[in-house]
Amino acid sequence: MVKSLGADIVLDHANEDFTKNGLTYDVILDVSGKPSTLKFKTVSERLTFLKEIIKLFKERKLNTIIDQSFPLEQMVEAHRYLERGLEKGNVVVNI
Repeated sequence: MVKSLGADIVLDHANEDFTKNGLTYDVILDVSGKPSTLKFKTVSERLTFLKEIIKLFKERKLNTIIDQSFPLEQMVEAHRYLERGLEKGNVVVNI
């Protein structure tokens, strides 16, 4: 699934230390669903990162998967769906 989103390389960080494989990366995205530990020292770094992500989307090198969409009136159902943990992409609430 991650390859279909546009990843060139997919790593399982639980089994591989990407800092020791001799490769270099433009961007590393953790799609494990865990909270991000990404820290930026400056606003400039954050903006540069966001610009690069936007560029990848515009060039269609990075995609997103929408698992399901819910109308705002079904917010409770959307939460229930997420709590089951079976989603295979993003869940969108339409406002």
